[in-house]
Amino acid sequence: MIQNVLTACDYENGYTKALIDVKNWFEKHSMSMKYYKMYNQKNIEMLLNAICKGAYVFQQYGEDTEMTFEQNKNCVSKVFITQRKEWKEED
Repeated sequence: MIQNVLTACDYENGYTKALIDVKNWFEKHSMSMKYYKMYNQKNIEMLLNAICKGAYVFQQYGEDTEMTFEQNKNCVSKVFITQRKEWKEED
């Protein structure tokens, strides 16, 4: 019984964290999305699909996840999650 409660709490916390990461990503990248004219149903679905496919990378970097857009003429045709290189501090 206690194990089920702990598992449920972990799930709820993880789910909440994931939603907050996605919300924060959209807030942080709103200017890029505006530039690429990504605020329509088709493009939002494309972004969410990319987040689902790259869930592991998105889980690691959260709202700091980088995405690249492939354009055909004036519209975005594909979205890719790019794996960031770690920042290295120089001495």
